[in-house]
Amino acid sequence: MANHQNPPPRKIREASWPVLLAFYVGHILLLAFPLFPVWQRQVEKATGGLVNSILLSSVLAFLILVGGVACAGGRLRLADVGLERKLLLPGAVACTAIWLLPQAAGAAYQLLVRGKLELIEFWSDNELAPMLGQLVAQLLGNALFEETGYRGLLLQQLKIKLGGRVRAARALTGAVIISSLLFALMHLPAVWLSGASTSEMLLKLGVTFVGGMAWALLFHRTRNLFFIIGVHALLNVPFSLYIPNPLAVILTLVLAMVVAWRHQKQLFPVSEGFLGFRYDKCKY
Repeated sequence: MANHQNPPPRKIREASWPVLLAFYVGHILLLAFPLFPVWQRQVEKATGGLVNSILLSSVLAFLILVGGVACAGGRLRLADVGLERKLLLPGAVACTAIWLLPQAAGAAYQLLVRGKLELIEFWSDNELAPMLGQLVAQLLGNALFEETGYRGLLLQQLKIKLGGRVRAARALTGAVIISSLLFALMHLPAVWLSGASTSEMLLKLGVTFVGGMAWALLFHRTRNLFFIIGVHALLNVPFSLYIPNPLAVILTLVLAMVVAWRHQKQLFPVSEGFLGFRYDKCKY
């Protein structure tokens, strides 16, 4: 029987330092000076929150910074920033399963203990359209843009550039740390404008830095940016029906780690080591 092998991994094109700098500075400027804020609020009001300002501002940022700066200016393909069409279905299936499993467990618990199904108390104070709008805003807006920009673009490009100077594992470690630090610092203006104290600001930035490290590690482990986008969206907007949102967040993160470490060969391609550890290679 013939030994069928998967094709080798697609080689990622390298972007110049000015392109990476333009992306990051451009993002900071868009956060400080949002485009068309009045129009965005009008659309959100007219749609009852189904299309909100987070979605609109993130789509604009994606078109300008990913489409314009990285792809048009930097001559990168969407695949070079992690958006490979063939990985959409496995990523979507994995994320759907991660959402469904806790909901099924919560529903079964309610039926066994209470004998009936009831939505969690959260839904008594929130309408479906705005909550659905928040989830869509993450999937097609905020999470899509942030993961494409900071993991698909910056993480991979930094790894390429550092790879010419140090060993692969050290290049990856440096790329993860630097891209996560940039990701955390990007949130600084919003945290500062919120009136947070110094300790609150440091805590928020620390949590965001650790979150960036987690996204980077998951992306490196799975090589599927759509999976990372989905998990990111579910953590920001759990959209839980039968279990409390904090528990849903914890279970989502745990299940994402389980999928990435236990089932990556079935669902995702995997590359070289992280922080000195070596992983099984699964070429695609």
